[in-house]
Amino acid sequence: MQAHMLVGVFVFTAAIFVGFAGVPAPGVADEYDEVLKSCEQSLAEAGEIVSSVGKTGRRAASTSSLTEYERTQEGVRDLMSAAEEKCRQVIQNCEAELGAFPAVVGPDEESERTKQRTGLRLNLIQAKLMLAMQARLAGELAFDDGFRRIRRYAAAAARFAGVAEEHRARLAGLYAAAKAAECYRLAGMTEQARESLEPLFDLPDDVPQFALLRLKAMAERAEMGDATRDGAFLADARARLRQAPRAERESGDFARLAIRVADAIRRLPGATSEDLAEAQRWAREAIRVFGGHQAEAVSVILEITPRVKQEDAARQLTPYPADFDEALAALEIVFRQYRDDAAAAQRWWQRIQRLQQGEKTDVAGLTPATALKALRRIQKRQRHLLADARRILEAAEPPADVRDDRFLQWEYYRAYALFGGGDAKQAKRIAEGVAAQAGRPRLAEAAQALSDEIDAAALKP
Repeated sequence: MQAHMLVGVFVFTAAIFVGFAGVPAPGVADEYDEVLKSCEQSLAEAGEIVSSVGKTGRRAASTSSLTEYERTQEGVRDLMSAAEEKCRQVIQNCEAELGAFPAVVGPDEESERTKQRTGLRLNLIQAKLMLAMQARLAGELAFDDGFRRIRRYAAAAARFAGVAEEHRARLAGLYAAAKAAECYRLAGMTEQARESLEPLFDLPDDVPQFALLRLKAMAERAEMGDATRDGAFLADARARLRQAPRAERESGDFARLAIRVADAIRRLPGATSEDLAEAQRWAREAIRVFGGHQAEAVSVILEITPRVKQEDAARQLTPYPADFDEALAALEIVFRQYRDDAAAAQRWWQRIQRLQQGEKTDVAGLTPATALKALRRIQKRQRHLLADARRILEAAEPPADVRDDRFLQWEYYRAYALFGGGDAKQAKRIAEGVAAQAGRPRLAEAAQALSDEIDAAALKP
């Protein structure tokens, strides 16, 4: 999960709650604003930490130790608990104050009372959305524990659905419906997810906020497999991607829809060269947007290119990778995911060792067989990633005049691929050379760490 999924709830609801209602924003400072901003800051910080140790975290390798990982979880729980307590207090106070408003007020008081009531209602929905976000983040935090993760996502979905039902006539309610659908999907409750999305497909596209919600709804349906199963939906999704304005193309929802559409097109039995060119285009678009979909987008586009005849490729497609720079970027994506998976595999191996010694783990009810299954699933994905890396390395090579840190970065990735493929001796030689020559300290450190990892692997029985 990316932290930006949590950031902005306060600002977002402040803009849309009263705006869609046709009521002017409160003209007086609200006593709960600072409390809610503090809640959002805590959730954003927690989200950033979860992102750093999750499936797409950029610093996952630093938390491969299960003990360190458990300490990280504890820190996130503290942040979330503090935010939850504050949100619940705001909800309680706002509901009490709204309930105490007189049914009838004099003309002189009406304007001021309206502002106060609007401000309280705004704070109330902000607090409820943040409470739902907190539950959503709790599900993300349990990404190594399937049962607990599903249960938490279902709880988050229920909270979002409650906000959606209560504010169905407002944009904030529609936003909550979209988030409820996402959480239902993550909990495996696809029927409820589809029901939550239904109102969003009736929205017109000529209002920017509605267009974004429709895009989110399409991305959710695509994540549930509709792009592959439903030809009419695939046609609508392709048209939606073509019409998307530039601003939308930078969003995670656009990228999610693009990768699912690209994958669905490449699987069409009668896909033409034009179809595959379009699929390649959407995969490239998805790669541009940072997120957990990038490695999958690289894999999809690698599958597309060899299927096109050479004479058609000259007219319709560009090779992938098209040049050295694109190959280097693709390798970075693949090996970022590979390192994240390596950290996760290390944690699962440590859990297995604890279980073998009769100790408890951080995953409730975990058995050795289940842990081993999870480890093998990650290792299988790593093998696919290494295969993608080898295809990229074979498809491009550094230009003769490139002998700077970009070349050394390429060599570092080549060493990683060799090590993963079993050629530890050659990988060790290359990694040591990169560590000695790299001008960038981070690259030198990474290469040295790889060299040490190779040595450590050689000592294992």
